[in-house]
Amino acid sequence: MAIPTLPVSLDSELREYAQKTGSKLIVSSVLFDDHIVEFLPFITDLSQTFNSTWNTENVFGRNDPIGIFQGTTRVISIGFDLIAGSLAEAQLNLQKLDYLASFMYPSYKENPQTAFNAGGANQQIPKSTTHMYGAPLIRVKFANLVNNSISGGNDGLLGWSNTLSINPDFNHGTFIKKTGNPVHFPKLIQVSFDLNVLHEATPGYSADGVFSAGKEYFFGTPTEAGRAQQEAQQAAEDELNNQIAREIEEERTGESIDEENDPFGESVIDENGNQISSQSVL
Repeated sequence: MAIPTLPVSLDSELREYAQKTGSKLIVSSVLFDDHIVEFLPFITDLSQTFNSTWNTENVFGRNDPIGIFQGTTRVISIGFDLIAGSLAEAQLNLQKLDYLASFMYPSYKENPQTAFNAGGANQQIPKSTTHMYGAPLIRVKFANLVNNSISGGNDGLLGWSNTLSINPDFNHGTFIKKTGNPVHFPKLIQVSFDLNVLHEATPGYSADGVFSAGKEYFFGTPTEAGRAQQEAQQAAEDELNNQIAREIEEERTGESIDEENDPFGESVIDENGNQISSQSVL
């Protein structure tokens, strides 16, 4: 079951700003589709730590230990403030944090079975147990700084979080909803969590000195070749989307669409053979 889709902000101008600048912090649970929360954060910490693990052994007659490399891990620490200028915005922030906190927990699956009742009679009564079904892995995306560059920038980084900290700052007060029992909604909430990144590709150099995951793998700064590849992929996706749109329109109208008069293409030709913009037609 999907959680409700919540806006990044109730303010239309802030939503537009977040969309245009890519300033949304997006966290999604891997356990289920559409378990996603989006924040408009005031980033206070965005640090990344790369830790290489070595096994060392000291041997007789050698001053330096012998180091045997094991692997490199990547941990990202993210801290941000959530600020609300209204009661509705404060409620929205707290609701999102409810969902974010739930992403720290696993999923369970029920094991239905039957058992004899306590009296020892032959009558069977329903009984069920559960077992852990899925670990709480998450994906996190913030512009190009926390992102899965291998997927073309559409997915966040995969990993798990050890710690999630949610700290309301009561120096700024709360909004109080006085319906029934009074409910407090903080105006400022400080949030922080870590992400232990799971590499979905194997970063490392080939014998020719080429980094296997691409030099733009960590921070999404593509080279000219990588940028050209992304543009080619985008063009192919656009063409596929246009083709799908043409097929849908043909099925709806029962007529074949001429490529030159395709309303989903780059240009449109009128009945006199003159080229006009697609915007004027649509």
